Amino acid sequence: MSKATTKFAIAFAFKELLLEKSIDKITINDITEKCGINRQTFYYHFHDIYELIECIDSRIFRTCIE
Repeated sequence: MSKATTKFAIAFAFKELLLEKSIDKITINDITEKCGINRQTFYYHFHDIYELIECIDSRIFRTCIE
Protein backbone atom coordinates (compact mmCIF):
# COMPACT_ATOMS: atom_id res chain seq x y z
CA MET A 1 0.00 0.00 0.00
CA SER A 2 1.42 3.40 -0.92
CA LYS A 3 1.90 6.16 1.62
CA ALA A 4 -0.97 8.20 0.15
CA THR A 5 -3.27 5.18 0.06
CA THR A 6 -2.51 4.35 3.70
CA LYS A 7 -3.19 7.91 4.82
CA PHE A 8 -6.44 7.89 2.88
CA ALA A 9 -7.44 4.56 4.47
CA ILE A 10 -6.73 5.95 7.95
CA ALA A 11 -8.78 9.08 7.25
CA PHE A 12 -11.61 7.06 5.74
CA ALA A 13 -11.68 4.69 8.73
CA PHE A 14 -11.85 7.67 11.08
CA LYS A 15 -14.74 9.18 9.12
CA GLU A 16 -16.62 5.86 9.24
CA LEU A 17 -16.07 5.63 12.98
CA LEU A 18 -17.62 9.07 13.38
CA LEU A 19 -20.88 7.53 12.18
CA GLU A 20 -20.68 4.97 14.99
CA LYS A 21 -19.48 7.00 17.98
CA SER A 22 -18.59 10.47 19.14
CA ILE A 23 -15.21 11.94 18.32
CA ASP A 24 -14.00 11.83 21.93
CA LYS A 25 -14.67 8.07 22.09
CA ILE A 26 -12.61 7.15 19.01
CA THR A 27 -9.20 5.68 19.78
CA ILE A 28 -6.19 5.01 17.63
CA ASN A 29 -6.84 1.32 18.23
CA ASP A 30 -10.35 1.75 16.78
CA ILE A 31 -8.91 3.40 13.68
CA THR A 32 -6.15 0.84 13.13
CA GLU A 33 -8.53 -2.09 13.56
CA LYS A 34 -11.00 -0.53 11.13
CA CYS A 35 -8.44 -0.19 8.34
CA GLY A 36 -6.35 -3.26 9.14
CA ILE A 37 -3.03 -1.66 10.04
CA ASN A 38 -0.95 -1.66 13.20
CA ARG A 39 -0.50 1.25 15.60
CA GLN A 40 3.05 1.90 14.43
CA THR A 41 1.78 2.47 10.90
CA PHE A 42 -0.69 5.05 12.21
CA TYR A 43 2.12 6.86 14.03
CA TYR A 44 4.29 6.75 10.93
CA HIS A 45 1.70 8.92 9.17
CA PHE A 46 0.24 11.00 12.02
CA HIS A 47 1.54 12.10 15.41
CA ASP A 48 -1.89 11.71 17.02
CA ILE A 49 -5.61 11.84 16.34
CA TYR A 50 -5.56 15.64 16.46
CA GLU A 51 -3.15 15.79 13.52
CA LEU A 52 -5.40 13.38 11.63
CA ILE A 53 -8.44 15.57 12.34
CA GLU A 54 -6.54 18.66 11.22
CA CYS A 55 -5.56 16.94 8.00
CA ILE A 56 -9.11 15.83 7.29
CA ASP A 57 -10.51 19.22 8.20
CA SER A 58 -8.15 21.12 5.96
CA ARG A 59 -9.36 22.15 2.56
CA ILE A 60 -5.99 21.11 1.20
CA PHE A 61 -6.26 17.45 2.18
CA ARG A 62 -4.27 16.43 -0.89
CA THR A 63 -1.12 18.02 0.54
CA CYS A 64 -1.48 15.88 3.66
CA ILE A 65 -1.49 12.64 1.71
CA GLU A 66 1.39 13.41 -0.62
